[in-house]
Amino acid sequence: MCPYDNLLVLNLATTCEERNFDYPLEIIQFSIVVIDTRTKTIMSLSLNINRNQNLDYQREDVKFDRYVRPVVNPMLSDYCKSYTGISQATVDNADTFSKVFDQFCAWLQEHDFQETRYAFVALNRQDLWLVAQYQFLLVKQPLPAMCRQWVDLNASMNKVYQGQFNSRTKEDIIQNMSDF
Repeated sequence: MCPYDNLLVLNLATTCEERNFDYPLEIIQFSIVVIDTRTKTIMSLSLNINRNQNLDYQREDVKFDRYVRPVVNPMLSDYCKSYTGISQATVDNADTFSKVFDQFCAWLQEHDFQETRYAFVALNRQDLWLVAQYQFLLVKQPLPAMCRQWVDLNASMNKVYQGQFNSRTKEDIIQNMSDF
């Protein structure tokens, strides 16, 4: 019943400070895992040709995962490093958001994802409407149209669990994804 061939499950890690709600959130990790809605599986490429021209059936997950160097607050707070598990050295050696987003667009083309045939899945509105919009404002670019096609996992799970979703932990969500 899903109108999309693929769901691009989005996970964004951002800069943060404990109890500072005015802190500018910058993306420091941009990750996508692809779900094929027809087979209801994590999408993978399984057919390769090796040097001897034989078929090799190795599983290669179709995913995108890059770290991003923040520019407004390039030094991660101790809280951020502890909360995200991302080290200062990791972001220091990463590309800026503009370069990572260009890599993401190239990845979409490489895997032949057609914009009208996929939607992003975000945990909540904040990931695409607050974090992504702010990030694109920082690089002086409008929010791409592709970011307007998305599924709010929090709202969807609230429907499934009849408004009881907010009391669930992330572990419960993962464990009960088969109910969705």
